[in-house]
Amino acid sequence: MKSLIRNNTQIYFLVFIAIIAIVPFLKNQFIVGPIVNAVLLASVISLGVFQAVFFAVLPSVVSFLSGLLPVSFAFMLPFIAISNILLVTTFGAFYKRGYWKSAILASFLKFFFLFGSVLVFLWANSSNMNANKLLAMFGYLQLFSALMGSLIVGVFRKIF
Repeated sequence: MKSLIRNNTQIYFLVFIAIIAIVPFLKNQFIVGPIVNAVLLASVISLGVFQAVFFAVLPSVVSFLSGLLPVSFAFMLPFIAISNILLVTTFGAFYKRGYWKSAILASFLKFFFLFGSVLVFLWANSSNMNANKLLAMFGYLQLFSALMGSLIVGVFRKIF
């Protein structure tokens, strides 16, 4: 039985890495964001918070390498990683209190951190020519992506 559980864990791990490595090459944030957030939440449920933190760092790097994240926004890489870590750790901490409560709380926390980081950056660098694009990428679209990722996992949990 232990080897079966270990094999399932390895399968989940490999599937999640494959999804996170491939999906950003679609280069459409409305598709990529929800899928990546769904994988992050599913990794907490399937593998635990510790391994989910590993996955939380990958999407920002892969998005940058795939071109989804413009080079001019490379400075956002650590903020994206931290927001994803906030998503998985918050979700993991509150998961036992209910899936939807924890997913929504984690989604809003991720959004507030990323959006707040952008606002602080723009306040400190008022001459930024990409302000509208920066706000579009890291504003409400992040909240939409996290909530849609939550919905995807919530639906899969009901079906399977």
